Amino acid sequence: MVSLVTVPQKDASSTKSEEPRDRIGFRDGFRGTHSSRTMMFAELQALLNSTPADAAKQAYQDAIIEDNLLGKPTLSSRKLTAQKLTELYGLEPKIPLFRLMRHYWALADQAQPQIALLAALARDPLLRTSMDVVLETVPGEALSAQAVEQAIADQNPHRFSEKTLSSIARNIRSTWTQSGHLSGYRQPQKIRTAIQATPASVAYAVAIGYLEGHRGQLLLETKWIKVLDLNPSVAKQLVQEASRRGWLVYRGIGDMIDISLPNLFTVEEEKWLQ
Repeated sequence: MVSLVTVPQKDASSTKSEEPRDRIGFRDGFRGTHSSRTMMFAELQALLNSTPADAAKQAYQDAIIEDNLLGKPTLSSRKLTAQKLTELYGLEPKIPLFRLMRHYWALADQAQPQIALLAALARDPLLRTSMDVVLETVPGEALSAQAVEQAIADQNPHRFSEKTLSSIARNIRSTWTQSGHLSGYRQPQKIRTAIQATPASVAYAVAIGYLEGHRGQLLLETKWIKVLDLNPSVAKQLVQEASRRGWLVYRGIGDMIDISLPNLFTVEEEKWLQ
């Protein structure tokens, strides 16, 4: 059986005009946290590993700002850290993307960098501009800072100065290093590394694809699966293992497959997802 998670009630402050994609937790547009930060994995890990799985939004804010859980030197730096982590991950159980991240986060420690990257990609348009250039780099080959800068510039023509492009590319390459996709610190060129996906990280990748509206076989072919350096065949094996562990439900007959995530959404969220 799939384990139950606490599914919050609808936030009365939400409006009907809000797009379901926004409600689900995706962030689009032109602004991105990687203009000034990396995916902040160490801070995120310390925060999530020190707060209850069913923590409310205010609990995360209090832990960062009031309790100074992350050891920031000033009140302003604590507030800024809370802001950036909220931008990247939501830190709000009413946001399905974050609630599912929190659900799968606790299932396997080694999967946490991959899960954090998937969430950050879903919520940071700037970081997403680097997906193709990183994933198309063959493991063992070098990825230069200039290649990342060019990928950003191509998708944001005439938007950033050379100095800003360099800063964004540095943050982005640091994030992919934290996730294990790149190796080498403080080097002009980093080496592409193939990561080892886990059933927990694949389950979250499938969940993100599900939130986007993919179903069946298509859930094994999304960009989220590709972020984990998987082809559909290997992804299927890991999804089957996740199903055996009760983290999702997989059913397959021949080439026909069905993947579902029961008990993880409110009735209203199920309507959005239809």
